[in-house]
Amino acid sequence: MIIKELYVISKAGLCRFHYKASFSDYDIDETLFAGFIAALQNFTDSMAKVQIEYLAMSEDQIHLVSVSDIIIVAIMSITGAEQKIIDQLLTFIGKKFVDNYQKYLDRPNFQWDTIVENFTKQIEFIWADKEVYEEAKRGLITELFDKVIRKQISPEILQWKITSLFINSPQNEIVKTIDKVQKLHVMVSRLITDPILESEINESFNKSIDDLSKALPKKRRFLIVYCEDSIMYDIIFNKALGMNFFCIPVRSLTDIGGIVYNWSEESPYSILYLANTVSEEDLQTLGQYSTPEKRTYLWLEEIPTFAINYRLKHASIVIVKQKPEFIDIIQEVLKEKDIKSEKTSSDSESAILQTSE
Repeated sequence: MIIKELYVISKAGLCRFHYKASFSDYDIDETLFAGFIAALQNFTDSMAKVQIEYLAMSEDQIHLVSVSDIIIVAIMSITGAEQKIIDQLLTFIGKKFVDNYQKYLDRPNFQWDTIVENFTKQIEFIWADKEVYEEAKRGLITELFDKVIRKQISPEILQWKITSLFINSPQNEIVKTIDKVQKLHVMVSRLITDPILESEINESFNKSIDDLSKALPKKRRFLIVYCEDSIMYDIIFNKALGMNFFCIPVRSLTDIGGIVYNWSEESPYSILYLANTVSEEDLQTLGQYSTPEKRTYLWLEEIPTFAINYRLKHASIVIVKQKPEFIDIIQEVLKEKDIKSEKTSSDSESAILQTSE
């Protein structure tokens, strides 16, 4: 989202704040512009069924949002961004302005130019930091999912929205989005009672994941992660992302089986199983999902004797030391014998790990 100019205008038509980007080529009379915007907003407020989302110009758009007694106006380049996201970000700016300067709005002699530098520093990250914008977009996925459940929109619209919103995002943001979709995906069976709708939503999510995955580099490392601690999973996901690993969260061994049996990626996967302990039955199931090239790594608080014995007979199961640092797991996964398709030498791998630390 590229904002060229930003205004805070009172309902009385007075400009209280004006930000102009260095690359903006507009030369706007603040007084005339503020009066025009206030008149336009007051007109739409008087007509219940009229709402102006934005004004289109030849190359840019003017977006406006009312917050309390002020109007937030942004002149921005046309990006195809979702209108609701723009409204949310402008509303955030408006609320921050009201929180800081509400008490000065009725003071006729207040020097508004004195707040420009300070307020700009408070809000500039919103359009300067792409992560803020991408996170705002991801927030829409849950809302869209809820609308599908309520049958307000179709699963096809859900899939199209997810793909179109993120297909051109930075790669690390695409990975975060896929993770978000995966987490919602595993919730479908618990939230939907209609088998037809459940199937359609699953297909929609799978299509979105597939479309977004195609925008990522071909050579990726995948970690199918079973983790009982959601906070720990988030830590693993964020650290793995920085090391070019893509985590796929699962809630059960059944989920792991579904992923493994339908695996179509050229890249190998590894399974991380993080739990207090593991039952003998679950260990045998994990063994069925594992091969010498696609190993399972057990990170357990309590290691039962049968797990140690099983490990001695099956090279596809690796028991990581109890309560290891995350880097210890990655060192295991990155071993050349575990990912045979990797041509990187062990020295190069060590350099990568040291850099990541």
